[in-house]
Amino acid sequence: MPTVNVFYKELPDNFRQTLIALRGFVAETLSNENRTLSPEEVGIRVYEMGPFDMPVAPLEIEIVAHPYPDRVRRQDKICVSVVDFLSAQNPKLQGQCHAWLQLIELGHSWDARPVVHSRPAFFSPSATVGEPKPQ
Repeated sequence: MPTVNVFYKELPDNFRQTLIALRGFVAETLSNENRTLSPEEVGIRVYEMGPFDMPVAPLEIEIVAHPYPDRVRRQDKICVSVVDFLSAQNPKLQGQCHAWLQLIELGHSWDARPVVHSRPAFFSPSATVGEPKPQ
């Protein structure tokens, strides 16, 4: 599922509402013929920049998502649309925000099937060479 990382120096008022709306916007914008996303499938993480961070903008957005062909074709338009969306939600962000879209293969845990492992050799009754024998 996509993840949105938000890095900020100072957040504008009512930014929580903007983040909630951003979650839905990203879900809609990244949905395509291969995958339709709901807002609950978009993770948002918010990080305050420290004194040693050297940002490009006061508010930076990194979106990490699977590289479906449609997303690859639209990647720059997606970034511009996120910046435009944030500026429309909060006019104080006009010119204060940059967005990046990282399209990469992703592994995840929630659809994984249980893995059945064989017992390691040291649990075997025939274990030797200093390996502990089962009690």
